[in-house]
Amino acid sequence: MKSDCRIALLLAIPLMVLAACDARTIGGENANNQNQNLNLNENENQNAPPLEILLTVYGASGEVVQTRTVEAMGPVTIAPPADEPDPPQTDYVVMAQAADYYTRLFSCAFGHEIDLQLEGVPDLPQAITGVVIRTSYFAPPVYHADGLLRALAPDTSETTLTTDAQGRFQLTDEDLGTWRIEVQCNEWEEPLPSSFEIPNTAETDYRDLFVVIDMSADAPNLYLYPEQTTGVTVELGFPVGGEVTLSDPPYEDGWDVSVAPDGTIDGEFPYLFYEARLPHRVQRERGWLLATDDLERGFTDLLGQYGYMGREITDFLDFWIPLMTDSPWYAIYPMAADELVTLHIEPAPDRLRRLWLFMEPLAAPMTIPPPQIPPPLGRDGFTAVEWGAFLGR
Repeated sequence: MKSDCRIALLLAIPLMVLAACDARTIGGENANNQNQNLNLNENENQNAPPLEILLTVYGASGEVVQTRTVEAMGPVTIAPPADEPDPPQTDYVVMAQAADYYTRLFSCAFGHEIDLQLEGVPDLPQAITGVVIRTSYFAPPVYHADGLLRALAPDTSETTLTTDAQGRFQLTDEDLGTWRIEVQCNEWEEPLPSSFEIPNTAETDYRDLFVVIDMSADAPNLYLYPEQTTGVTVELGFPVGGEVTLSDPPYEDGWDVSVAPDGTIDGEFPYLFYEARLPHRVQRERGWLLATDDLERGFTDLLGQYGYMGREITDFLDFWIPLMTDSPWYAIYPMAADELVTLHIEPAPDRLRRLWLFMEPLAAPMTIPPPQIPPPLGRDGFTAVEWGAFLGR
């Protein structure tokens, strides 16, 4: 009986040692890097082959919070340092990269666990594959999911590809030599870079394509109508990130102008014009459907319902209608302008109306629930009105 107990004890000791070795942590209390804002706890699966997986953790505004290397797949927890129990943020995106595996993105909340599993890159003849990832100056990375790619072969022949839900693309049994892969985006997006040169060899050539893509707000026009000639300052704010890319008159650190009652600015400008690069904020829940051959009447009626008049409507029609010829129908969605760009005007106007539109071309008509139109805009006192738009592809 005593012999049996000794045997059981001897068997239990290595099991306890194995269990203790299995409970490794990254960024926990025993880590050397406790002063970092974010630490990762990793439970390794010892049966998995050794790996070097680079984890890059992005905050909600696109900033890199932490980078770590782990050596096996398995559960990984975003955990605070022992001396900083309150997380600085709540949501993160973790990018996992390893040789011979497809790069993958994980969304997680602070203190939650992700199941770190990566898919191996297949061994295919004369193949090019990888993941297209959209990055931003103001937001964490996302997949270029179900996106179009244009592939130009060494002989300049052309192939069109569509990425999958995880941004992956693949060319197999293709001509050897250097291929050019172009990322196709909406017209209101600005990919940098938009094309990549990738050599195709006899084996599988893997390449992640990182493109910086932000939304371009085209031609917001701000009209000012003080009751008498007045010095006016205007400052733009970007609550979710952004920047002015074009302006007339030049924006610099803000506009400081003299405005006449008829809206003439500094004796020559009919409005304050700017364009801006912004993070993605597009809603498609409510809007209107307009036929291409009825855009002038449709926009005139729509802008009139929002209180726009005269040259404000004419300027909109003159700028946008010539650009909207590629599709028989357009879905028109109103945007929350203040969520993207704020206006600080001094002296403050008595009446302010802003209308930003996302205009998406359609091959066929669709039913779109209409939004609620705001109350009529009075024109008494100092009045300011603005329109702007994004044109989709």
